[in-house]
Amino acid sequence: MQGHLAEFIVVAGERHKQLRIALDAHRTKESRQTKKDLGIAYKAVSTHLDHHLGRACQAVFTALNQYFDDRHHAYLHRPRFCIKLRRGENVYTYARDGAVSVDRSEKAFQAARDDNTGFDWVATQGSPFFENDLPTLAKAARYKNPRLNVARATSYSSSWLAPLLDRLSAKPVDDDRWIDCWEADRPAVRPSAVACYKSTLIVPMTLLHHQVSAEFKEYFGLHGHLLPAESEKYNFGFLCVDSHHKDFFNDQDRANLFMHADLFCLFLISAYTFREHSQTFADAEKIVKSVGNSSTTSRAQPRGRRA
Repeated sequence: MQGHLAEFIVVAGERHKQLRIALDAHRTKESRQTKKDLGIAYKAVSTHLDHHLGRACQAVFTALNQYFDDRHHAYLHRPRFCIKLRRGENVYTYARDGAVSVDRSEKAFQAARDDNTGFDWVATQGSPFFENDLPTLAKAARYKNPRLNVARATSYSSSWLAPLLDRLSAKPVDDDRWIDCWEADRPAVRPSAVACYKSTLIVPMTLLHHQVSAEFKEYFGLHGHLLPAESEKYNFGFLCVDSHHKDFFNDQDRANLFMHADLFCLFLISAYTFREHSQTFADAEKIVKSVGNSSTTSRAQPRGRRA
């Protein structure tokens, strides 16, 4: 992915430069044409960033599928992969099993981070959430998930037939009682077994374990001495994998997931530099999405240290 990352950054930089030129031209002489040109440049940046982030997601998922392929043959279901990004106290699904969302509107950020034990742990502690027996954790009321029915989970017990069926079957069978503990995405529809996981591994896409300069910290708003409660400032999101089966993951999986999370984080930070942390992009977006050609919107003052 080295060539892909180089292409991503270089082309993004060039398109961002063209965006700045278009923005300056519109500020110099506002007209319908300069606003149209600005809109084209703005779309070129967004399209490039979204396309290549999607490609990076696909590459990560492909590599993880290959990594877990041999183990999958001993189980009934493949593990699922997911990339979650965060905004403030909320998280949203950016990519799941290859399906990438580019919806950055407020409606996409409805899941509170602390509603999920795994995300809350990773965000506040900066370390992976690694659990191979979620039923036991949930039964003890030590695991929260918006889709998990607390009353059913705390009273869950596996069927006495399950161990027998596992021994008689070539692969572990679905645990119907555990599936009944989960809520479906749609009313009156039973969730699929693969969506009702017993093992999960979540690692942060983070700068927490890396040495970065004071200038870099200032640019991304990472100030002061790092305390456990402040570690979430260094987390951009989460790379998650889960399985319907117990005891699915091991320590090597954790190291492998960290490697891929760090790789995707490079793409993510680059995208943030040209979009979320770019004053040029913010000003252009405000003009492009405005009604008419207001001089007050096209001459917004710079906000902080942004490109």
